[in-house]
Amino acid sequence: MVHIGLSRWFVEILREPAGHGEVTLTILLRPEGRRYRVVETERMGSRINLVEKEVSAQTVNVRTTVEFYGLTVLRELECWRRLADEVASNAVNQCLSSGIVNYREYDKASGIYLARYEIVRAIIAGQSDVREELNCVDLTVEMSARETLTLNERIARLTVLAAGEAAHRQQDEELRRKRMDELADAQAKERARLEDPERMRLIEAANRDARLHQEERMRSEEEKQTAARDARYRSYDLLDSLLSPEERAGFKRTRVIRIKTGLGEFRLVEKTHGGVHRYVDGFYECSYCVVFADANLPLGDNLAMKVALLKTDPERLIRTANRYIDQSRG
Repeated sequence: MVHIGLSRWFVEILREPAGHGEVTLTILLRPEGRRYRVVETERMGSRINLVEKEVSAQTVNVRTTVEFYGLTVLRELECWRRLADEVASNAVNQCLSSGIVNYREYDKASGIYLARYEIVRAIIAGQSDVREELNCVDLTVEMSARETLTLNERIARLTVLAAGEAAHRQQDEELRRKRMDELADAQAKERARLEDPERMRLIEAANRDARLHQEERMRSEEEKQTAARDARYRSYDLLDSLLSPEERAGFKRTRVIRIKTGLGEFRLVEKTHGGVHRYVDGFYECSYCVVFADANLPLGDNLAMKVALLKTDPERLIRTANRYIDQSRG
C-alpha cells in the first residue's frame, strides 16, 4: 500500500506474456476512493478561508514490453524500477493537481521517493495489494487540522524572526559602544605616552615581541602547507604507479578510476569518503564507503589504497565497507 499525503493507493503488479518471445510488465496504482472530499485554501485579502470541495481520482498505470529471451534478473529489476519511478511521479502529480494534497508542508520530491520505495517493495515481494474501493473518502478533517497547524507554525516562526532582529539590533548597539570605548582607550594611551615615555617604551617592546611571534607563526603555517602540498604530489605519483596505462588515461580524462574485477566494475570518484560505485553488466548495483584508520591521508594515498585493495582482494572491500545506494545513479 502506498500513502500519498493523506490518501491511500493500492499497488497491482502484472507480468504477462505478450507473444513473439516478449513479456509485458505493468504497474497499476488504484486510489482508495473514487472521489475525495478535500479542503482548498481561499485568500480574501489578509484572511485565509478553508473551502470544502469534491475531486475525483483515477487509476495510474504504466507498462513496458521487453524481450523475454536473455532477460536477466538484474535487467528485469531495472525495468521495474523505471516503471516504479514513472508511476510514482504520475500519482503524486495527480494528487497535487487535483487538490488531494494541498497542505503547505508536503514535499513533492519526498512524496515521489516514498511512493517509489513502497512500489519497489511490492515488486520484490511479488505480491499485489488487496484492493479496497470506497465511493467517497473524506479528508477534510485532517487537512483542516494540518492547515491550521501550518498557520500557527508560520506565526511562531515570524515571532522568532522578530526576536532575532531585536537581538541583532542589540548586538549592533553593543558593538558601537565597544568601538567608542576602544577609541577612548586609544586616546587615553596616547595621552599617557606623552606623559610617560618609559611606560610607552615598554609597551612598544611588548608589541614588537607580539609582532615577531605572529610572523614566526605565519612562517610555520607556510611550511606546513608546503609539506602538505609535497605529500599530495607524492601520493598521486604512487597512485599513477598502481594504474595501468588505460586506467591512467581514463583517470586523467574523467577523474574517475575504473577497476575491472571478477565481481564487476568498480568506479572510484576522486574524493575521500564514499565514491566507490559498483557496476554489474553495465548496470549500477550499489556504492561503498571505505574509511581507513588514518583519516588524514592525502587524497592520492586514499585512492591508491582503494585501488590496491580492489586489485588484490575486492571481496575484502565489499565485506568491510559501508554499503549504500546512490539515488542519482539508480
